[in-house]
Amino acid sequence: VLGREEDDVSLVAVGILFDTTGDGDVNVNDKITAEVEEVLEHSELDVLLAKKTRIFDAHISHIEYNGDVYIQIKSDGLLILTTMLNNLLADEELVQKIRFSASAQLQPTEMYLAPRTDSNSEQEYVRVTVAFPNSTNSKMRMVDYGSLLDVDKSKLLKLRELSAKIARYPPRAILVELNNIPKEHWNEKMLTMLKKLAPPMDSLVCKVIQNPGYAKAPVVELFRRNQHDNQLVSINMGLELSQALGDNNNNVKPKKRLERSASKTHNTEDVFFEAMKQPKIPALHKYFEVHVIDAVASPSNFVVQPYAQINQLEEMMQNLQHVYNNYNGAPVNPEALKEGKIYAAKNNAGVWYRVCIHRILDSPLLAVYLLDFGNIEVIGLDQLQPLKSEFMDLPCQAIRASLY
Repeated sequence: VLGREEDDVSLVAVGILFDTTGDGDVNVNDKITAEVEEVLEHSELDVLLAKKTRIFDAHISHIEYNGDVYIQIKSDGLLILTTMLNNLLADEELVQKIRFSASAQLQPTEMYLAPRTDSNSEQEYVRVTVAFPNSTNSKMRMVDYGSLLDVDKSKLLKLRELSAKIARYPPRAILVELNNIPKEHWNEKMLTMLKKLAPPMDSLVCKVIQNPGYAKAPVVELFRRNQHDNQLVSINMGLELSQALGDNNNNVKPKKRLERSASKTHNTEDVFFEAMKQPKIPALHKYFEVHVIDAVASPSNFVVQPYAQINQLEEMMQNLQHVYNNYNGAPVNPEALKEGKIYAAKNNAGVWYRVCIHRILDSPLLAVYLLDFGNIEVIGLDQLQPLKSEFMDLPCQAIRASLY
């Protein structure tokens, strides 16, 4: 034992490991370090992202204003990397030898070490690369976090001279593209909403939708677990829905603006969301009683129901179950499906709801919005039926809400 340290959990012994199985005691520190470095070169990130539909735990580490999203996969890789760097940088004489010259030219493909200015520890160094190769600014990209850092070139260290293997270790922050969220539609409001739906470092589940290609980020779907029932809620769908709804609309509209049906008939095969009665929301500075739905995404994104119509909603739901559990109508024609159309739908638990089609997915799957409860569920075409006119009298009960 050459030293004693303490972390948040326990005491830490710092020392040399010896192999005592042979005739003499053999120092194995160098051998262990070499094997760990070898393992680090074969990053699990490439393995996880190389297969479509692969699912793993992750969290968002950084979101750029232009819509670039960086994630970190849950592992001990970053902790191991940081520990090794700290051990190497403890040699002050070596640090001075590998310091970058302020007059030298930065190489876009090279990886450097830079002191992290937003850290409480002045001694913490992070791996960085040139963020904008064709620019003269001092921005560097922290490859293990994704965020940018203003760096004084004279404070940079040449990582390859410190450890070539650590320089080859793949970045821990991965640039990804969110499925069905076009970057050309990205704006500051969407940035704010994504941070609310998935705060940095919150545990998420990531599913690979499209494998990474040449100069192309992997396309992923992010989910968070509902604390109420541990069900997975799609971050992508929540972001897409928020974009479609707009900031000043408390009620759900379909993803695409559809024309209001000119016909007043109760032929529900042709009824769109706009034809449904909407709940009455009082004027500004007035009060009304509400019931908060259990599945709360965030304080700025949740759903309430008018308390005055709770009994009517319960009665309607009971009648809906009775009618559709005994309904033997013809299957819905897939060619008649359109986003925004109103139907009755049975979820995977066997409960019927009033819904509108939010998105038509790969056949035969649909994403439907529950008009009275405010959440989105994925169902099969065989779980859909036309909504009878008798169930259209009660206004939609789900009202999107946000704390002021």
